[in-house]
Amino acid sequence: MTNPLQIADTRHGKFIICNPQETIQAALLRDGAFEFHGVVLTVEVLRHKLGDIVDVGANIGIFTVPIAAACPDRKVYSFEPQRNVYHHFCGNLVLNQLQNVRTFKQAVGVCTPGATIQVPDFDIFQERYTGSVSLDPAIMAKRGAIPGIAEPGNYAREFETVAMVQLDDVLPAAPIAFLKVDVEGMELSVFRSAEKMLERDRPALYFEAWGLPQFADNNAQLLQYISNKGYKIWRLGNDCLAVHLSDAMVITHIDALFAAQA
Repeated sequence: MTNPLQIADTRHGKFIICNPQETIQAALLRDGAFEFHGVVLTVEVLRHKLGDIVDVGANIGIFTVPIAAACPDRKVYSFEPQRNVYHHFCGNLVLNQLQNVRTFKQAVGVCTPGATIQVPDFDIFQERYTGSVSLDPAIMAKRGAIPGIAEPGNYAREFETVAMVQLDDVLPAAPIAFLKVDVEGMELSVFRSAEKMLERDRPALYFEAWGLPQFADNNAQLLQYISNKGYKIWRLGNDCLAVHLSDAMVITHIDALFAAQA
């Protein structure tokens, strides 16, 4: 039996609630927000940096919707590979009357042309952890062995074959100011798929790096990669903000924000 649809008016914008037990939607109903600090920091960075925005791992749009609304004159390129989650996401774009978002039902990472990947295909009216789906078998195995941690790919019954792309191959040449990546352990692969864009545009980065001790080695590789690209990194729990050292004014502004909160 499906859940009755609701519309939640949140700090992120208006959102269709189709499963009040799902982690993100439950937070929107309970708190009116989910990890809104990332949106706040992104808006602050974009005050000082021109260019378009990319969201890899858009889920139902908790990043894309508020950022597209705050930056109506910029394009937002958003990627979400889960079929039903993607449909939910697109519904939220219409609900918020956003026309500056380009959506892609694709996975992102280092790959060859024409590559595909198997993506769990869940019933979004019932599944509680569609925001925790990893597409990397090694990550799935490691996280699935941690007590109390949901790893939906390990119990999914249905899968869909989905195109996998590299950001360098699908994004336009227009400057990218900001790249947000939340892909449950595949962040490094996404960044490596965008090396030309990173070198050309030096966008600010917002990404997930779990604080779990089992992923210390993965995080070390990810943070070293970003640091080697010339970025300063700030940690916020499981998330990170990174700004290229050439953006001195942005770094000064972000340092002041963190100092004020200390």
